[in-house]
Amino acid sequence: MNSAVRLTVILSGLSILSGCGAEQFQPPNFGTGGASGAAVDSGTAIDLAAGGAGGSGTGGDLAPPDDGGGADDVAPDLTVGTGGAGGTPIDANGAGGDAGVDAVDPCATAANPTLDTDGDGLPDCAEDGDGDPWTDRTVFNGFSVTVKANGSSGTCADLADYNAMSGRFAAPTETKSMYAGWSFDTDQDRYYDPSYGFKPNWSTTVGGSFRVRYRGVIDLKVAGQHCFKVDVGSTGAAAPDSCGQVYLNASPGRTWLVENGVQATAGAGQACVNLPAGQYPLEIVFQYGSATDRHKLSVLYCAGGANSCTPTAPLTQAMVRPLGCVSSADCDCQFYGGHAYRFCKVGHAFTDAEASCVAQNMRLIRIDNDAENAWAYATKQAETMPTTWIGATDAVTEGDWRWIDNTPFWSGLGATAGGKPVGGLYNNWDTGAAEPNQTGDEDCGGFWYAVPTWADLTCTDANAYICEAY
Repeated sequence: MNSAVRLTVILSGLSILSGCGAEQFQPPNFGTGGASGAAVDSGTAIDLAAGGAGGSGTGGDLAPPDDGGGADDVAPDLTVGTGGAGGTPIDANGAGGDAGVDAVDPCATAANPTLDTDGDGLPDCAEDGDGDPWTDRTVFNGFSVTVKANGSSGTCADLADYNAMSGRFAAPTETKSMYAGWSFDTDQDRYYDPSYGFKPNWSTTVGGSFRVRYRGVIDLKVAGQHCFKVDVGSTGAAAPDSCGQVYLNASPGRTWLVENGVQATAGAGQACVNLPAGQYPLEIVFQYGSATDRHKLSVLYCAGGANSCTPTAPLTQAMVRPLGCVSSADCDCQFYGGHAYRFCKVGHAFTDAEASCVAQNMRLIRIDNDAENAWAYATKQAETMPTTWIGATDAVTEGDWRWIDNTPFWSGLGATAGGKPVGGLYNNWDTGAAEPNQTGDEDCGGFWYAVPTWADLTCTDANAYICEAY
């Protein structure tokens, strides 16, 4: 009878079930694995460019079964080869004390030359490397720009007074932060046409005549004469006029610094003002003329020190920031009484809301009179914002209510419980609800949902909020 061999190899135990005969199985020699690599010290920086060392194993001889008959022997020995060498060991010689991988500087690689965190058209690496704190990768450089469509009736002289000019931009068509669009020369009559160079461009597309207002703060690096030139290139003579005006450090009751346009004051296309170094409000107004005019705006600047100078350099976004406010998908900029406000709809806890304001060089709103309170409330309602944080808190000392700038304005609970204003400063607590009433742990102030009065609220609540530049 021929020998019948039946082998079943169970991996966990390498057991052998044999048929007739005295077959025996010799277990294979698998060889020894290589030594483990050295442990990585988590307190050192890891050089990710190098690979870790792998172990190597010696070969093993897999012996065939032998039934003693010879014919059934497996002729070749199955030899397992030697394992390959591993990669270069991890370099754990980073700076001492680092916990894990060292931070990567995005400006250290050529892969990020155009990274623009704040969306102002200035690459982060350029802002970091210019040595100027006025340009920052996290702070938008440019203007807050307002367009008023179908709003260019009148003459340039009608815009000479700051109050009159501001009134011409009531109920604007659109306002947004831009880093370009105040240097153009085009024959197109629509403000949203790409030839005007507004960046980012308008989302509205209203036809007809228009006027544009640019609002910001300029950083004057040196003291002395600061000179501006504005040119609208207008060739027509019929009203409504084409006008260009520059207001520097202007306020209600003051007039423009520079004006140029059809029927504009003669010789007013260039002017200088002597100012110390610092940051000053800067505004530009452009008014569309007749359809036969060439639509142009050019604003040039120079600093002359003790003497006046002739402006030849274009005004760039690196020189200006919006007037205390940058609009975003969640927050809209509004202006009142010479201050910028940011109305933010997405809810945050009080401290997070304040941090969001600070990131924009603002604070949670401080309300100083009935007119400001009425305007802020009406604006928040128009923005469809529910309960909304203002910058009032007694989180440090219970009953010592202060504005976020640390100015005390109220002491104690509500007026019916003996509370009273501090220093005659304004308040608008909800007296019907005896606010502030400290129902629970309520240390932060805000507008009620649907009334223009204030209440103390739990600081960890996620509410809308209003920022103010002051």
